[in-house]
Amino acid sequence: MKNLYSKLPKPGGKEVYGYTALTFIIFLFVHSCHFTTNGFGTSRSRSYWNDYDGLMSYTEIPARIKVKEIIENPDEKYSWEVLQFGCKLDTHQELITEIEASAIPKEDIQTIFYKPDAFDGLALKPNTTYWVRLDIRANYYSFLFKRQYGFGIYTWQELNDEENGPAIKPYPGWKEKFTAYAVACWLQVGLLFPGIFFVQDAQKGSRSVKNFAAWLSAIFTIATGWIVYVDQPFFNDSSDYWLPGITLAISLGMILFSFISFQRPDEPEAL
Repeated sequence: MKNLYSKLPKPGGKEVYGYTALTFIIFLFVHSCHFTTNGFGTSRSRSYWNDYDGLMSYTEIPARIKVKEIIENPDEKYSWEVLQFGCKLDTHQELITEIEASAIPKEDIQTIFYKPDAFDGLALKPNTTYWVRLDIRANYYSFLFKRQYGFGIYTWQELNDEENGPAIKPYPGWKEKFTAYAVACWLQVGLLFPGIFFVQDAQKGSRSVKNFAAWLSAIFTIATGWIVYVDQPFFNDSSDYWLPGITLAISLGMILFSFISFQRPDEPEAL
C-alpha cells in the first residue's frame, strides 16, 4: 500500500504534474456531484425545480408572437426537461406560436413556455398576437450541444391586429454571448475549490506552484467576471447582487493571495 501511494501524483513537482492531475480530478468530482442536481433535477425540496434554475442567466429578448395553440401538459412531451430547460414543466404550458418578429433569429427558438401562476391567473389566448419579452430556459450542461433553445415569457402585452407593439431591435451575437456564459459556468463551478486550495498552498510553494495557482486564479476570475457582466443588466434589486458579490470577492481574494505568494521566497522545486 505504501508503494502504491508513493506512485500517485502529488501536488508540486518540477512540472506541476501533481497539481494538474489533482485539479482535473476535483473538477470532474465537483461536476459529477453538481450534475445529479442540475442535470437530473433532483432536490430535497420537491418544488425546487418548478421555477427556472438552469444557471444560464436571465434574458429579456423582445418578440412579437401569435399564439396558435396552448399545450397544457408539456411535461408529457419532453424528457430530461431539467437538463434541457433548467426546470420541470409540470407547472408550465407550452405555446405553439408563429413568431412574427424577434430580436434573435427565429430559427434559434425551439419553443416557448408560459407559467400562468406567474401572471395572477391571466391567461394567454389562442389566435391572439402578443408583444413579449422572452426569458431563456436552458441548462448550462446542455446549452453547448443544442442548436435551438427554449424560452419562457417574462412579460406580455396583447396587441390588436393593426398594432406592432414596441420596437424590436436586433440582439447581435446573443448565442455566442451565452455560449461563453455556459463555458464560464463550467469553469467557475469546477475551479472554485481547486483555486482556493492551491492559492493557499502556493504561499510556501515553488515558483511553478505559484504560477499554477496564479493561472487558476486568473481563469476563475475571468469566468466570474463574464457571468456577472451578462447577469448585471437583469438585476432588479439589491438582493440580486449578494451572490455575484461573494463570487467576485473570492476572485479578488485569489488574485491578491497569488500576488502575495510571489513576494515570498520560492521553495526549491521538488525532484
